[in-house]
Amino acid sequence: MKKKKCVSIVKHFIIFFILCICGCKTVKSNFTAEYPYKSAAENINANIKDDNIESLSKGYMDALREYNKNNSSENADLILSISERMNNLLKTYTDAKKYEQAVNVADVLVNLGIETSVAYEECYRNYLAELDASDDVDNFTIESIKNRMGEKGLLSEKEIASLLDGYFKQNSLGLFSYYLNYYKKSYPTLPAKFPDLEKKFGILLDNADTPDFETLMKSVVTVILDKGIVVKNGVGGQDKSLGTGFFIDGNGYILTNHHVIAEHVDPAYKGYTAVRVSLRDNPDTEYSAKVVGWDKIYDVALLKLLGHKNDNFLVPGISGNMKTGDKIFTIGNPLGIRYTVTSGIISNREIDIFQMGQAFQVDAAINPGNSGGPLIDERGQVIGIVFAGIPQYAGISFAIPFEWVRQTIPLLYRGGEVKRSWMGAGIYHDREKDNLQFYYLMPGGGADEAGILPDDILVSINGHKVVNTAQAQALTAWEKNGGIIRVGINRKGQNIELPVRLDVRPQIPMEQIFKKDSYTNIIKLIAGMKVEQTRKRFGTRYYKIDYIYKGMPAYSLNVSEGDPLTVYGMKFLAKEKAVVLSINYTNRDVSMMQRNITLALPAEINNLL
Repeated sequence: MKKKKCVSIVKHFIIFFILCICGCKTVKSNFTAEYPYKSAAENINANIKDDNIESLSKGYMDALREYNKNNSSENADLILSISERMNNLLKTYTDAKKYEQAVNVADVLVNLGIETSVAYEECYRNYLAELDASDDVDNFTIESIKNRMGEKGLLSEKEIASLLDGYFKQNSLGLFSYYLNYYKKSYPTLPAKFPDLEKKFGILLDNADTPDFETLMKSVVTVILDKGIVVKNGVGGQDKSLGTGFFIDGNGYILTNHHVIAEHVDPAYKGYTAVRVSLRDNPDTEYSAKVVGWDKIYDVALLKLLGHKNDNFLVPGISGNMKTGDKIFTIGNPLGIRYTVTSGIISNREIDIFQMGQAFQVDAAINPGNSGGPLIDERGQVIGIVFAGIPQYAGISFAIPFEWVRQTIPLLYRGGEVKRSWMGAGIYHDREKDNLQFYYLMPGGGADEAGILPDDILVSINGHKVVNTAQAQALTAWEKNGGIIRVGINRKGQNIELPVRLDVRPQIPMEQIFKKDSYTNIIKLIAGMKVEQTRKRFGTRYYKIDYIYKGMPAYSLNVSEGDPLTVYGMKFLAKEKAVVLSINYTNRDVSMMQRNITLALPAEINNLL
């Protein structure tokens, strides 16, 4: 009897265990939420808690999605109501002289094709006048707003000429030539009305000479992170690390790498830290510096030198004009040897290190202490920021292209950590067909919400033609969080333009994706395998491989379309910033061979938009 009772207990335990295993899921299951109202329109309206542009934009896109499903008059009325509320908000902000907020609302309305209650140009001119009148606004922010207005056709030709004259006075050949060529296309009569622009270009070109490094060094600083006293084996000593930085204006603002001062802004770091700066003319004196803003993705930080004014700062150039083989220079403090100049060439301008954009590979000698120093072209203008070298491999070093940094600088001046925007989509560059495909859509993300479908081809963003992933990211990342952009797609030969809402881009988007999506979709995104699940048993998932994306990790596994794939597990490792995928598959070259492998795939992938 006792034996039978034990068997019964074991049997019930096994059944309970099986039910638990079968019921457990690593991703959210599909379910229908219960709402307090009968119709979708009532629920959407109830979810608009505040009349701010983020909430109204979300409500508008939700209402538009429901209207596309069901062309009911209730959904149409809701869309009209939200549009009116947006316009009322625009007028409220304008009347309250909150011009930046007014511009953000106006941008959304224009991208939705809705007439604004306040003239679009007036919104921007109010904001620009406010910036011009302020003593606390940096020139990078003012120039970015003027160029944004120029791109939208909101500046006169005289104002464009004045903007270009500003680059001329900065002696920036790179910026002057880039924007002159850009605005000649959108303002065709500009050269005829202002012939002196071509003359100014010639003057800048004639003045372009070998850089004077003794002068340039006065714009470069040593950045010191002081972490107090450290005691090892009973002996105390100062814990300091050195990096490099450089002035970007005459008000004491300095650019360096985020990793040079990372502990100072890391809330998890509990020890003492202080950031100080020493200058070329007075290397033994350390001045206190404030960390104004930082950007973890591009490894950039903005410092403010306290209690000291500077007369020298470096001239920004254009990194996009640089070609492989172009000569470059760096100034830094390698191994604590201060103000060392090294030279070399751009070895590769398409290095995939960052989550957005690409880095330069250079062969100039880079060592610890160089981090944050300027990468300079043959005219002495900044075209990048040095951020890494590989000590054991001489001649392999990396720099951040300055064009990406220059767009980030206005956000750094605002203070705190830089936040960017994204639409929650994965882009695959099909080089054979020469197009960009949406191959992944995060559930509930802006792209998914807008009705973009897998295999849609990305054509344009806000009217700008898109030819590569980095360009698409550049046109998206610096747009306002919670705003709406226009995305042009080609779907089976038909061109469509859709409004897409943007969210705040997470530091590592894969972490959010892993919480929201299924194994099937994550495998497609990170490994480049389109799979179809056939069954699941005891936590093991069985798939059929439908498609392999060339150039992605799965393409090197020797798997074939139509083959079975078994997935034993998948984990996101936050500390290692990796996704670990344990799989079994059939080797393409030896059909009878089964391979069990564990892939450690980087979570910081660079094809998310």
